[in-house]
Amino acid sequence: MRKLIVALAAVGGLGFLYANSRLGEGSPAPLNRTGVPNPLPACPDSPNCVRDSRLAKTSKPDAMANRVAAALERMGATEIRRSGDDFTAVFPIAVFKDDFRVQIDPYVKGSVVHVRSASRVGYSDLGVNGKRVERFWNELGLRGRGAA
Repeated sequence: MRKLIVALAAVGGLGFLYANSRLGEGSPAPLNRTGVPNPLPACPDSPNCVRDSRLAKTSKPDAMANRVAAALERMGATEIRRSGDDFTAVFPIAVFKDDFRVQIDPYVKGSVVHVRSASRVGYSDLGVNGKRVERFWNELGLRGRGAA
């Protein structure tokens, strides 16, 4: 009887570990590279949304906010709105519109930049939001894990 209980506990534990290891699968958002929780809304279970964060080790929030505003303009965003260190913008693509949001938080001697880009309609965006977020990171000089 004792061996049966131990076996059932082992199988249950393995099942729990397997289920938890698969929780992130299917999510269109890449893993947060900073280790700091992203406060922006989570992406739905559709591949038309990307949410990510990058660490800017030497750029304080005020300086980073100016860089974000300039990057959004260079990228062709419309309806850019700023409230402190939070930005919202729209990227029109033909008749469709994608929403883009940026939040900057202070972090040690720099800042953490959180971003979310999502299509308003449809299920798939053919990778447009992911490419836009990567271009945004490039515009800010935050490729990879960020070291600006």
